[in-house]
Amino acid sequence: MEEDDLKNIWKMTQKSAAEKTDISSVYTSKSTNLIDKILDTIKLEQRMNVILFPAIVIFFGVLEEYLLAIISLVLGIGAILYYRNLILKLNRSSVEHSVVDYLNECYLSIRVFRRHYLTIGVVMFIFGFCMGSNLVSDLFEGEVENLTKVVIVSIGIGVLAFICVHIIFYFLYGKNVKKLKESVEALRNEE
Repeated sequence: MEEDDLKNIWKMTQKSAAEKTDISSVYTSKSTNLIDKILDTIKLEQRMNVILFPAIVIFFGVLEEYLLAIISLVLGIGAILYYRNLILKLNRSSVEHSVVDYLNECYLSIRVFRRHYLTIGVVMFIFGFCMGSNLVSDLFEGEVENLTKVVIVSIGIGVLAFICVHIIFYFLYGKNVKKLKESVEALRNEE
């Protein structure tokens, strides 16, 4: 009888140690929540914006391109505030209705973010190209002979920009957004 009691105590001790390692591994592991993964990427992009936009403003200030510096400052503040609001919207700690509604709301917010991301990305890409190639200043100074050529080049750059920004968005967010969409659709079908 005493030997059986010792065996039971030994088994309970081993089980308790195993539970402790499971708990500690769960506590220290990264989140598997899709929303958290998307938020991590958005937060990383937010940090990059906080570093990049002041550097661009300083760069244009050094070049004495004050109008471009002001435009970059306004774009930077707008981007930082937009990302901040998106993070706050997705980072809610409580679910008001059901989990399905919460995930659907997050998915819809990310779809709107995707549209904004693509639009602003294309505009900034075209703006950067035009400023880098002095196309805009040449156009305003009357040095461009053929306006049709400028329009065709701008449309081509716009298409190229759309493709590049779309690839960037897919690389950063695509897999997780697709999984989120599939999860929402699966949960909707179960209801």
